[in-house]
Amino acid sequence: MFGYYLMFNRNCADAIAAYAKAFGVKIVEKQTLKEMTQTGSQFPFAKEDMDLIVYSKIKVGKTEIVCFDSSERSLPGLNMYIFIKDDKETVQKAWAVLSQGGKIYASLESTTFAVLHGSLQDKFGVNWMFSVPKPKEPKESNQKTKTPMKLKLPKSKVQPKLPELKSDKKI
Repeated sequence: MFGYYLMFNRNCADAIAAYAKAFGVKIVEKQTLKEMTQTGSQFPFAKEDMDLIVYSKIKVGKTEIVCFDSSERSLPGLNMYIFIKDDKETVQKAWAVLSQGGKIYASLESTTFAVLHGSLQDKFGVNWMFSVPKPKEPKESNQKTKTPMKLKLPKSKVQPKLPELKSDKKI
């Protein structure tokens, strides 16, 4: 449910490369603004922002960290969020409580990568990022044709009684 969300000053790709070198991280997902606009985003974006990373997930050991580029400069220390990824009901409840008296950065709404996604700073100065992931699509099978299943019936303990054959010939 809890994780980390890091915002970078237009250098997320460089940061991921440094983390990969330092910790041997695995890049689980990565999407640029250009890739996002190809999936149907309706927001206008500047041409110079198209290579910015809008969503990436890296894995350091068992810990997942979500990273993205900001098109605006952020102050050091204000670029880290506590990330809440859960079901819709849990996220909406937490959002309702923490948004009271806080500052909303991005409204909790549907995006190209999540059922709901939003960010805020609570009244205590802590940054929070909320997300309800979209269901994963089933992976396609590599088999072109499926092999029919062979039905194996258990052997019966009762043997059927066959009629006796009568014949005058001896074998």
